[in-house]
Amino acid sequence: MTVTLMNHSAVDKSINAGEDWFIYVFLGSGKEFKEILIRKDIFKDIETYINNKLPIEYKDFLIDSIDIDFWEKYKNHKIGGFIHCASVFKYDNIITSTKQSQLEHEKVNCDTFVDGCVSYMKTNILEQLSCIAFLDAKVEKLNPDHFSYTLSKLKLKSAIEFLSMTGANKLRVNAISPGLTLPSGNQTNKDFKRVKSKLPLKVTPSLVEIANLALFLIETKSITNQNIVIDGGQNLISNQDIIFQWGDYEKCFCNKSCNG
Repeated sequence: MTVTLMNHSAVDKSINAGEDWFIYVFLGSGKEFKEILIRKDIFKDIETYINNKLPIEYKDFLIDSIDIDFWEKYKNHKIGGFIHCASVFKYDNIITSTKQSQLEHEKVNCDTFVDGCVSYMKTNILEQLSCIAFLDAKVEKLNPDHFSYTLSKLKLKSAIEFLSMTGANKLRVNAISPGLTLPSGNQTNKDFKRVKSKLPLKVTPSLVEIANLALFLIETKSITNQNIVIDGGQNLISNQDIIFQWGDYEKCFCNKSCNG
């Protein structure tokens, strides 16, 4: 992807009022929050861009927080959706988990999305905003690994219903819960394919499918308070994550000091 770093004033000058933009928030490799603007027409044709490995041109700059000022810079522009992909994903279990780890996961995985929704409600912007949070298929089929991460996603799942209810006059709040999508941790491609073969549908969700699902949620004005699981049928197998069930978690995520 082609990334252009821009400050706020440059971004403001580059956006035309007649264009639809989607806002993404994610956690950068340096543990900083980053914000992306991508044009709706590119997003609509995302399959072509991904399949042909075409560069996706977007505006990218750092943010400190998601507050009223975050939204004020867009008040004269048409924003099609707010997609929250920020995530911390560190292995622990109920024994090795610490308060610090729990707070770190909670802040990034849940609180920043809630802050974005709440601060939008406090602005004078009248347009309804479609907000999408990325959950995880594991919140529907719990297993004991990744304790702090799972707690944060369960909190986020509860917040989605409450935000949908309390912000219904200006917000539509939905979630996407991907299952096994890409190799995790130290998992090899061979291991990934072996686990994928155990799925009822024998396929994992593609990035294109996830993007198309996000677009569907943004453009369908009658949908709110929904969590759509896209997992290749993993939810039909058991009450445990498919990697956990076939004994790959220790290989993928644990080190020698891990009690899991």
